[in-house]
Amino acid sequence: MNRFWILFIIFIGCRNSPELLRLTGEIMGTTYSILIPEEAASPLGEDIQAFLESVNEDVSTYESESAISRVNAVDSCIYLDSELDKYFIEVLKAAGNVVQQTNGYFDPTVGPLVDFWGFGVNRRTVDLVDTSQISRLKKLVNFETISLTETNPPKLCKMPGQKLDFNAIAKGYAVDLLCDYLKNKGYDHGLVEIGGETKVFGEKSSGDPWTIGINTPDPKASVRDLIDYLKINDLAVATSGDYRIFYESDGQRYVHIINPKTGFTEQSPLVSVTVIHAECMIADAYATGLLAMGWKLGLEIANRIDGLEAYFIYFDENGNYQFKSSSGFDQYLQP
Repeated sequence: MNRFWILFIIFIGCRNSPELLRLTGEIMGTTYSILIPEEAASPLGEDIQAFLESVNEDVSTYESESAISRVNAVDSCIYLDSELDKYFIEVLKAAGNVVQQTNGYFDPTVGPLVDFWGFGVNRRTVDLVDTSQISRLKKLVNFETISLTETNPPKLCKMPGQKLDFNAIAKGYAVDLLCDYLKNKGYDHGLVEIGGETKVFGEKSSGDPWTIGINTPDPKASVRDLIDYLKINDLAVATSGDYRIFYESDGQRYVHIINPKTGFTEQSPLVSVTVIHAECMIADAYATGLLAMGWKLGLEIANRIDGLEAYFIYFDENGNYQFKSSSGFDQYLQP
């Protein structure tokens, strides 16, 4: 899901530093920003754009010929190309693990509900909530019915009407791939951000950790209005919130976070979840799943997953911000 600017990068000590070059562009319906040592040649920017577009063409529902769009267009089984569709296959496998760990609160088969609530390819507002239609569509949300047979070629089967949606994992995946791409190009440190999903690798020449700011979870807050700061090295950070992407219809507010268990857009006191993990793809997916389940269950899940830390911001009964974090998260918070 597009969570542009929910997580904001603060280039403390970097903005005016001569050692780092900043490259920017647009991909996946949002923007990207990259910091790498300044010796990068200018053509690298074109290479990065081409690389990101190749990933996007495999996992984006906005691309009609992408692997995910071709899968969504069929009602039973489809053969994939192990090379041309490799990004799609990797994301599908990773998503399955997160589905299991979150007990289905993260589920990429939520596609039909995303479309129903108007947050899919064809954006719209819902004027009348048809509960019977939601009940029908909710039956399609079941990742366990997706099967991938790793034959040659691979074969994927699903229920008629099922649609996959990778918006809550694809940007994080692209961040991971781009970091690997840059390291393979010989860069020993850098930062990659796509739509707010961020990963850093290596240490800056100064030896200081990278600083990441968490946006204040308020629709009226600017992107520079920050509620906390993180200090990290060789880690990824992803934030999911309900305060940037929403619409109002007939006096009702509908947010883009959809609870796969109920079929409805999630309305709860929890407004923001920030996840730290070695892989941005994993952080991205868990941020959505933990937000959908609420902070109490989310905190329980986060505390039992090795290598994952989470930070929850919610409103109390008086409308004041409250904060909860998993057991190892506070080590990354800037005092």
